[in-house]
Amino acid sequence: MIKKTDSKFVVGQLMAWRYYPVCNTPCRTGGHVQTCCRVHGFGDGYCGWGVVGQLMAWRYYPVCNTPCRTGGHVQTCCRVHGFGDGYCGWGALKAIHEQLSVRLMNAVHGEVLMPVIGLGTGGYGNPDGSGGEYWGPEQGHNATVAWLKMGGRRIDTSDNYISRDGIGTGWVASGVSRAEIFITSKVDPSGYDQTLEAFSDILKSLQTDYVDLLLVHWPGQTASQSNKTVPSCKQGQTTWLECRIQTWQALETIFQQERVRAIGVSNYEVNHLLEIFNLNSTIPSVNQVEFHPYWHEDELVDFCQKHNITFNSYSPVGCPDHAITLGPTWNPIPDLRTHPEVMAIAKKYHKTCAQVVLRWHWQQGIVVNPRTRDPIHMMENLSIFDFQLDHQDMMTLAYLNHPMSKVCDDPRLIL
Repeated sequence: MIKKTDSKFVVGQLMAWRYYPVCNTPCRTGGHVQTCCRVHGFGDGYCGWGVVGQLMAWRYYPVCNTPCRTGGHVQTCCRVHGFGDGYCGWGALKAIHEQLSVRLMNAVHGEVLMPVIGLGTGGYGNPDGSGGEYWGPEQGHNATVAWLKMGGRRIDTSDNYISRDGIGTGWVASGVSRAEIFITSKVDPSGYDQTLEAFSDILKSLQTDYVDLLLVHWPGQTASQSNKTVPSCKQGQTTWLECRIQTWQALETIFQQERVRAIGVSNYEVNHLLEIFNLNSTIPSVNQVEFHPYWHEDELVDFCQKHNITFNSYSPVGCPDHAITLGPTWNPIPDLRTHPEVMAIAKKYHKTCAQVVLRWHWQQGIVVNPRTRDPIHMMENLSIFDFQLDHQDMMTLAYLNHPMSKVCDDPRLIL
C-alpha cells in the first residue's frame, strides 16, 4: 500500500513474495553495514531476496532500519516497497518464455507460475462500434493469436465474455503448446450445480481439458447486472452470501478433481474474503479487482498480500475506450494516457503512458490484464521490465489530481 506520508521506498523488481522471519543479521547493502533481513542463499547477506531452495534474480535494497512485521514479529529489517510497513519477503524473477511470472501461494496444485502481464479479452463495446472496443469471437481469436506469437503467455477470459469461443480457436491456431499458456476464466456466483455446469461449458468453449486459474467473477449481481436471471440460490435471500459460498464450494470441488490448477476470486472486498476464511477451507490464490491510478483500494491490496493472495488488476490503464458515469457522485474516467502528469513521467523514462502506469502496478507487486487488440500495444505492455519508477513518480501516479473514479460497478455495495 502506498502511503502519502511514507518517506522511503525500496523501488526495484518486486515479485511474488513471502515472509522471511530470519532477521537481525548484519548484512551489507551497497557498502553500508546495517541490520536487515538475512537472504537465503546469499551468504552474509546482500539485501536482495530469494525463495528458499531456489536461487532467483536479486538486487541490493539499501533502505533498511525500518520496523516491519515478519510472521508476526516486529523487528528491524528492510522495508518492502508496496507492502505496508514492510512485509519482509521478495519473490522471484522467473520467466516463462521470457515473461516474468509470480508463484501463486494458495489453492494451487504444485508450482503454479502466473505471468505478470496478461491479455484482457472482455470488451464493453457493441458490434456497431458504440460504447467502446468490441470483442466478439473473431476479435478474441485474432488478439489471442497475435498475443501468443508476440510472446505473451497469459490470457484472461470469462464464461460470459462474447469473445470466449475465439480464445479457444485462437490458442489452438497459434501453434503454441497448451502447457505454455496460462488461461484464467471466471464464473458468476450462480450456486453449486450451476457452477459445475458453467465450468463444463467453459472447457468446451476454450477447447481444453483444464484451466490454469478459475475465479468467482463477482460476489453478487450489481445494479447494472439486473438484466441477468436471478439464480435459485438467491431466491428468498436478502444477500448474495449463500450464492457466493455455494459457488466457492463448487470451485473447491473442481479444484479437487484437478480440472483447474488454481482457484480464486474477482471483485471481492475484505468482507467477502473473510467469509471464505470463516469456512476454514481453501484460501483463494488470486483476487482480481479493478485497480488503476484513478481507483486503487490500497487497504484491500495490503490485506491480500498479507494473506499471500496475488492481487490482479483489471482495467489497469482505466479502460480509455469506455468512460462511463456510475452515478451523480462519480465522474467519467478520462484517458490516463493524456493526463499531463502521466505524460511527463512517460517522457522522462522514454516510455509510453500505458507502460509507466503498468510499471506503477508492478512496483506494488500487482499483476495486470491490459486489454488491447493492437500488436504494437501488446509489445509495449510486455516491455515494462527494463526501467523502474522513482519514489516521486510512484507517488505522483498514486495521487493524480482527479477524483477517484471507477470503470465497473462498486463491489463494496454487494451484500
